[in-house]
Amino acid sequence: MRKSIPVRLGLALGVPAVVLAGLEGGARLYLGDARLTDLPTGRSMDACAVRDPELGWVNKPGVRTRVEGPKLSYGVEINDRGLRDREHAYEKPDGVLRVALLGDSLAWGWGVDNGLCFADLAEEELGPGVEIINLGVPGYSNDQHLWMLEREGARYHPDLVLLCFTLNDVVGNGETESDEFAKPRYVRGPAGDWVLENSPVPMGDLPEHRAAFREWLWVHSGFLQLLQPADSERELVREGREVVGRRQLTAAQASMLESEQAEVRALADEIADPESVTYMLLSRLHAACAELGVPLVAFSIAHHHDRYLYSPGSPIPPRDASGGEHRTDVTVRLAEAGQRIGFQTFSVDQAMLSETEAGVGLACGDGHLNERGNEVVAGRIAEELRALLSGLRAGAPAGTER
Repeated sequence: MRKSIPVRLGLALGVPAVVLAGLEGGARLYLGDARLTDLPTGRSMDACAVRDPELGWVNKPGVRTRVEGPKLSYGVEINDRGLRDREHAYEKPDGVLRVALLGDSLAWGWGVDNGLCFADLAEEELGPGVEIINLGVPGYSNDQHLWMLEREGARYHPDLVLLCFTLNDVVGNGETESDEFAKPRYVRGPAGDWVLENSPVPMGDLPEHRAAFREWLWVHSGFLQLLQPADSERELVREGREVVGRRQLTAAQASMLESEQAEVRALADEIADPESVTYMLLSRLHAACAELGVPLVAFSIAHHHDRYLYSPGSPIPPRDASGGEHRTDVTVRLAEAGQRIGFQTFSVDQAMLSETEAGVGLACGDGHLNERGNEVVAGRIAEELRALLSGLRAGAPAGTER
């Protein structure tokens, strides 16, 4: 007896639906807590930040998401206290030395999965007994680093504070806005003292991110996440990965490069200028560390400038003929500020340059560090901090010159 059309149609639709349901259920069971449940976005701050009246914005606690961009694909997890880090108790375990890391998107790990940020990698290299608390937040400048240390970082009882400085800090220190977010800033008052304006920051709802259908489908399907995981091993477009050797510049390109370098030098000069807001903030960071009884150590990373440090094929400006360790203008000025104020600095520039001269790209598509870039920076951090932390464990004071 032939089945009726409705029965045949039901079987035709029902069997695949049962199979798909079984695959989805099996995938969700297999992934367990690894399945991401927040909407992904092409812009990390849309998914991972929330407004804050004192700091402007902070990491959104409890976020577990995937960030997709034209040249980016990475998973993000924010712990319950709003750090892109594993959970840490405020009370420090016996026998443990803690490093509080301050920084922006580079310290936060923009472009790589959790566990592959240089904070995580450096902690692994330093071994048991050392914890690096990652206080980095995308878009932060030195004023927000200071407030983050005072409000949150101090609660972890750090033994050392590590500042990841970028040239963006100089610009952000003088601004009250970053994308859709507002922030306070310090300005000179009528009497010449530094006063805080735009504080507290006006609160308001963030623009709603509308996910594309493929994003919505991916985040709601364990089966699709199993087929296309948020995996750091995915083949991504790397800046300059196929470039070997250095480009020969035309006269027009050389002129443009010199103009850019002049702008970078002008901004870098503000770092060591005692009258600048950046110098004042570095001084206050040092003072805040002194109140905690811990040393401040700083280093800088090239980002959207001095591209030869992370992108093979980019032209290298003239270097010191002495053949010593290469340092950018930003690194040099940061060291000058450190010597005057009293904090120690070190450089990652030569380590990065050695890689790019060998044809290795250190940045993902938008100038942030890729996995290899994070490894290189982590190696330098571990190298510098190993001796400092050993001295702290032995009760010796940290130096101020490097």
